[in-house]
Amino acid sequence: MEEVKEGIEKICEEVEMVVQRLQEVVEFVSRTKAAYQGRDVRLKDVLMTLKVLYEREVDEMRFEGLLDQALLHVQDEFEELLLRMKH
Repeated sequence: MEEVKEGIEKICEEVEMVVQRLQEVVEFVSRTKAAYQGRDVRLKDVLMTLKVLYEREVDEMRFEGLLDQALLHVQDEFEELLLRMKH
């Protein structure tokens, strides 16, 4: 379980770094006028959408998603086995 939790944390860190780098790129493109105004606005919109999606998915993955449900199921089964072993 710890390995799964560590894996999720590592994924979150890496995705967070990618989003941060994308933000830096969008800011650079905006400052240098490398893209025309319409594309600049679309890049910013896409970046914001990506950030919101990432944050929502991370929260679901940690607390509400299939992984959490599976871990709760495994925990229940483990506790049941421990109870049987005590008797």
